[in-house]
Amino acid sequence: MSRGRPERDPDPALHPDRLALARELRDCRKASGMTVREVADKAHCSPSSVSHAESGKRLPSPGVFRCIVRATGGNAASPLWSRLYAAATLAATSLAGLFHQVYGHIHH
Repeated sequence: MSRGRPERDPDPALHPDRLALARELRDCRKASGMTVREVADKAHCSPSSVSHAESGKRLPSPGVFRCIVRATGGNAASPLWSRLYAAATLAATSLAGLFHQVYGHIHH
């Protein structure tokens, strides 16, 4: 039996680096056995912050990102998390990231 609201998968049209971060955040939460609300409570942030981070809708601030990762038992300073967050941040602020936000994937 599932707890909480139904989850939406991250939008596959997201920039690949943002998509990778969103999927990893969701995978870690699921592996921890916690709901979005439980992670939010433990991370001292709103459930919508966790949900938006997991869907890729919004890039969490560095502080919220660290709290979410810690809440699920991870180490935000690890090479994996550092690389994922840095790449997603770059994608969110680059022209390529903006292009993906506006147009999604272009199929030839």
